[in-house]
Parts: sequence; structure tokens; C-alpha cells
Amino acid sequence: MAYGRLDIYYADGRAETHYLEASHLTIGKSQDASIRLDDESISGHHLSIQWADGVVSLCDLESEGGTFIDGQPIGHQPVILAETEEIQIGTLRLIFQPLDLQATVPSSVQDTAVVPKLGFSASFDQRAVDVWPAAMTSVLLTLSAHGLQPLSLEIRASGLPEAYWRLSRRHINLDPREPSNVLLNFKPPRHPQTKPGRYTLVLDIIPNEQLDQAQRYELPVTVHPYGGFGVALSQACLKLDEVVTLYLHNQGSEAVSVTLSARSRDGSLGARFSLNGTTLLAGERGQVIVTPQALKRPLIGQPQVHELFIEVQAQTAARWLLAQVVRVEVPPRLKPWATLSLLGVGASLILLLLLGLLGLFAPRPARIDSLRLSASEAIEAGQPLVLEWQAENVESFILLVNDSPHVTLQPDQRRYELDTSLYPSGTLRLEIRAGQVNELIAAQASIELRRTLHDVTLSVQPLTVPRNVQTSLSIQWSVVNALEVRLEGLELFSEQLLPDLSGIGGAFAVFGRASQPFDIILRAIGEREQRLEARQRVTVADALCQSRTELMSRAGPGDTYPPLRTLPANRLFNTVGRDEANAWAQLEVEGEVLWVRADALACQGFRTEQLPILRDALLPSTVSPMAQPTPATQASPTPR
Repeated sequence: MAYGRLDIYYADGRAETHYLEASHLTIGKSQDASIRLDDESISGHHLSIQWADGVVSLCDLESEGGTFIDGQPIGHQPVILAETEEIQIGTLRLIFQPLDLQATVPSSVQDTAVVPKLGFSASFDQRAVDVWPAAMTSVLLTLSAHGLQPLSLEIRASGLPEAYWRLSRRHINLDPREPSNVLLNFKPPRHPQTKPGRYTLVLDIIPNEQLDQAQRYELPVTVHPYGGFGVALSQACLKLDEVVTLYLHNQGSEAVSVTLSARSRDGSLGARFSLNGTTLLAGERGQVIVTPQALKRPLIGQPQVHELFIEVQAQTAARWLLAQVVRVEVPPRLKPWATLSLLGVGASLILLLLLGLLGLFAPRPARIDSLRLSASEAIEAGQPLVLEWQAENVESFILLVNDSPHVTLQPDQRRYELDTSLYPSGTLRLEIRAGQVNELIAAQASIELRRTLHDVTLSVQPLTVPRNVQTSLSIQWSVVNALEVRLEGLELFSEQLLPDLSGIGGAFAVFGRASQPFDIILRAIGEREQRLEARQRVTVADALCQSRTELMSRAGPGDTYPPLRTLPANRLFNTVGRDEANAWAQLEVEGEVLWVRADALACQGFRTEQLPILRDALLPSTVSPMAQPTPATQASPTPR
């Protein structure tokens, strides 16, 4: 019985699963490794897994690239694997999950491993699921039929958001001769809107579309929160009398409280904050105005530049600390020539006073005429926004964005280009204000900032696949400004795990079979519930093979079966499947089922070993010769 499961994820999108049963296993690219992985980035015998007395341990076998657990190297000492762990070797990502050796998950709150009802039963290979955003965990659901009749099952799910998980397939044709597996892949998106907590995934399995005969199975799922935080400054250098904006962004999925402080190495600088501390909800952004303060300032001399460290510390158990550095120019209290000019300054003041009394000196008032924007009503986030204004007698300008200071501008500056990618969607309020006057002299403007979902593309090759033949589909996708991307429809083609659809695009390959046409749908969700989709239809054609020579067909997969008919050379035939040894292939000719040698066929775009195995083929049997009739003995004539 397996004590653990190892999910392997390759860099090219491939994935495979191994159940761990042996007490000692080696993993690597060597042919004699217990689990051989086809990847050149790992060593021949890279690591080992050992199970003894109910304890699972992992050890690096002095590999060239090393072994990492949760991003940390493990060295060459054994590490105990007591719970789900993420392992990195080379470019491969391995997820180890321990399995409960006692029983499978009960289908209800009762302590029952498998509950048979109405001809089938189901069981999970795990009792519960613990999953972190962006980390994948898989659970195997095994369905078994009781009886001789096949069943058509439909799985309906509830209790867990669809974005957090997916089923490999929802419709199953259950063969009474062998169980069928369905893979449940759990991977909550790494997004602030992902809500941590304890959920119960409820699966209602409906046989033959009869709702009153449905069976319910429950699986506890714990979605853990994740932490992420970003800080940035509006400018890197400023003077002592200027302010700087500190931008805060909680990128995690739970609320975080932070405190703010500032210091310099020599103790010459401090700072005053508009908020000394704040709490940001999941995904929330915030701004704090920071005003540098000189704690030690020379009386005379040249201006000096000091580094001010602005620190943000979380009030959580982690107590993480983030810091940003701003360079502050601190002038002396008096310039070197200030003493010598005091008399001149005094005389000038007396002269100005006299001129003012005589009405010969009248200061002109400061004014700001207008604020014009390069866009009129709305602009796409990320595009630069140009601000232009007219002003007179203003010593400096302050640009405020959404009522918070953004940057201090020079007196002769009349144009500024704003990076709109730093701000959330919605109304962007802009204000140019005079920075050196007591009265409010300002000009305002506003514009709508949008992030429009667009350019959703999906490419699938090929668009026609041979029926029931193992085939590879190449999938490419791209999207702009999407918060969430999902790919649907491939569960009708393959049970292979799909890579994470994050970012603005990607490409991967998936292997599977198709018996009927199906649609692959790329669904994208943007801000304000914008939704777009791209769709590609994959059609199914007959699996055609050409006879190389004239063929003798038989009633079954072997020479012991009676011959049926001779097939001409260079003809195309619809190929249905093959036997387990790939020695014989089954053809469908004019409604008749025929078997021919597989090596006598040349198939179009595939090989005969990619055909499905027909396990219900007749067993070979020897043809008995027909008994010859015994001739009747003629009676001798009776003499008269």
C-alpha cells in the first residue's frame, strides 16, 4: 500500500504522478533509478526517499545542483517529510503528499471508508486537503461499479470557489470491469481576492441522470493565506523642506497592520509621518506623507546629503521589516558669507521699507491660471499622462494626486509626465498647488483611469485529431489586463495536469484522446467583472491507415482465428484499435470488423501503438477441421 504520492511538474508543462510503496527509492535521470525523470537538469541519482517505522525521510545524494525544500537547500542530511512539501531539483518541481494508510475518506460524516449505493462506490486517496495559493495539490477520486451493467455518472460540485480547483472530468462512463479515476487539482490563485479559510468540497455523483439516486461525498479543504507587501517612494532625492510620498501595497490575502519609523546612520535626520501606523486589508493600497526633519544641522558650511531610511514593520508574528532609502540635502543654518552680508541685508530691508511706505514697491500676487491634461475624459492605465499649466510669481509647485502630495516641482517648470501604472482604476484627481504661499493657489483637473480587458487569443494545433488516437495538442494563449484566466474543455481530451495560467500568456502541450468534437475555451476576467473568452473547436476524423500490401483479414487478433476476406493493397481503412502486443489492428470495413497485422499498415499522422487497446478482443482459439461425411454403403442386389 502506498504511504505517499509524488507529483512531478516539468518546465515544459508536462506532469506525472508516482505512488510511493517501496521502503527505499532513488530519483534521478539514470536508467536504474527507482523513479526515472526525463530531464537533463538533474543528476543520475539525485535524491532518495526512505520509509521506515511510519516515518518518511528525504536525502540528497550529493547531486550536482542540490535539493531545495520551500526554497531552502537541505544539504546532505536526511529531512523528515511529515506533511505536504514542495521540493525543487533542477528545473523540476516535486510535490510530496503523505497518504493515510488506514482508510480512504468517508463519503459523509460517518466513519465509513466506502459506501456502496445503487451499483457504484467512490473513495478519495486523502482525508483532507491543505493548500496554499499558487501551490498545487491533487486528490485522486476512484469510482468502482458494483454489478455487470455500465453506468453513466455525472459529478456536480459545490462548497469551494471554482477558481480554486478543477476536476479532470465531470462525466464518466463507468465500466463494471475496472475502476475509473478522476483527478481533483487544487490551486487557489495567488491574488488578494483569494479568501483563506476552511471549506467543505461537496461532490454529488448522479448515476444515469437520476437525481433521486445521487450519492454525496465530502472533502474538507483548508485554503491558507499568503503574505506579500510592497513599498515604494515617489522620489529618491529631495531637499529638507520638501516632502516625499510613501506608497504601501498589501499584496497578500489577509489584513496586515504596520508601523512606520525613520532614521539615518549618523542620527542627523528623522521624519514626521502623516500616519504612524495603519492597517491594510487584502489587496489594499495606501499612501503616507513623509516630512524629513533635521536633528543635527550645522551652523555654516556647504549643504550635506544624508541617507534617510524609512522603515515599514509588520505587527504580525513574522515581524518582517521593509526599508526604503531617500537622499535628503540638508543646508547649513547660515551660509559662509551670511555674517558679512548682514549689514547689507539690514540696509536693504530699510530701503525696501522706505519704498513700501512710498508706494514704490508693490509685490505682484502669485497665481496659477489653468491645468491641462493630454487626455480629455479617460486614459488606459499604464499610458503616460502629460500635465501642463500656466503660472506667475510662484516659487515652487506641488503636484497632488488623489489629494496626496506626489512630487515637488521647480518654479520654472510648466510640464510634467505622470506614470499612471502606479494608481488603481477609477477617478484620478490632479492638483497643481503653489508650495510657498499661505493662501490656497491651485488648479485642479480629473480623469478616469481604466484597465480594459482585451487581446484575448487562443491558438490550438492541430484542430483535427484522429478518433481515439493518443495525440498531442499544442496550445498558445495570451491576454492583457486579466485578473484571472481559466482554460476549459480539455477534460474531454486528457486527464493531464495543466500548468498555471498566470501572467499575460504562455504555451504548453497536452496529450490525450478524443472520441467526439469538443471546444477549448479560454475565459478571462478583468476589473469591474469584465469578461472575455476565446474559443477553438477541435474536430475528430477517422483514424485512417493504408495497407502496404494485399492483406488477409481474420476474425480475431491472431493467426489461429479463421480468415475472412482479402483486402487490396494501397487502400485506406478506418482503424478502431489494437491488441495489447500491438501485433494486430482492428479495421472497420463496410460495417464489418476485421483484424490485420499491424506492421502491414501505414497510418496517417500516427503510429499503431497510439491506438486504444481493445481488451475485450476474443481470445485465440484453434480452428477445428470439419468432419468428412462417411459414404453410404450400397446394398448388393438380391438374386431372384
